[in-house]
Amino acid sequence: MAILFRMISVITPCLNIISEKRENTFRKMMESVHNQSFSGIEHIVVDNSSTDGTIKILEEYKQKGWITTLVSEEKRGIYPPMNRGVLLAKGDYINIMNTDDYFTDLNFLEMAIKKMEETGADFVHADRIIKSKEDRPDSIKRGNEWQAFFRM
Repeated sequence: MAILFRMISVITPCLNIISEKRENTFRKMMESVHNQSFSGIEHIVVDNSSTDGTIKILEEYKQKGWITTLVSEEKRGIYPPMNRGVLLAKGDYINIMNTDDYFTDLNFLEMAIKKMEETGADFVHADRIIKSKEDRPDSIKRGNEWQAFFRM
């Protein structure tokens, strides 16, 4: 089954990635989104009023064209920026991608959309690898662990 042209909105909420020591994983996340085999991606980044130079890094990626929409606003917590991103999204599908997450498979979005369209599913959930602070795999949470999915 061929995928009709679809767009996916990847939404990344962020706050102070430099002072939180997330710059390396943020850059890894940006690479993993930008290098996906699926081309219909808009990447929305909603900054939560960072004060540590994060905006300069975000502007760098906006200039490269890797960030489609960049918004900075003062809201408390992680959920208001996620919700703002959803309101701005133009995609047929939405993916929330935190600053310390990244795709390990560059075909992930293409496979996910294909599976949703083949099955009529409203969402997909995949295995996730939890890493230690030293960037070593600590545990693997399987995509079929529904209790963990809804709890997290």
